[in-house]
Amino acid sequence: MKLFFTSLLMLTLMAVSCKKDKFVPSADPLTGTWELTFSASIMGPASNHAPGNGNLLKFSAGNHFKRNYGTGTIGDSGIFHLSSDYPRYDKKNRVNLIRFGDAQSMSIFSIVQDTLFMSSYPYDINGNELMDGGEARYVRIKD
Repeated sequence: MKLFFTSLLMLTLMAVSCKKDKFVPSADPLTGTWELTFSASIMGPASNHAPGNGNLLKFSAGNHFKRNYGTGTIGDSGIFHLSSDYPRYDKKNRVNLIRFGDAQSMSIFSIVQDTLFMSSYPYDINGNELMDGGEARYVRIKD
């Protein structure tokens, strides 16, 4: 009987561990205000942005975000969604993803100390390949 329960437990653990896990990154490290310091796009040249440029990205409780552009205007605001995935081109390394509002596109993000790195994810939420892209770097500023 003990052997039966041990075998049953092992089979259950194997079945559970074989499922693809759905890891969702925490929003806590994003909370705060970030200022754009660098941006690049396939469509244009890379740009360094001086401190105090007004290009801000603010994350707050409840997965809310607000973007301000250098002109002082609010670009967009709403709810952001976090997820993670193993990209088709790299099945060994999971990436953290962020999607702003109802956008179909997502960005890969990572935080190193007080720097937020974001780059375009090459697939939309339906798995279709995207042909454009870009990257941005933000530095956390004190509120």
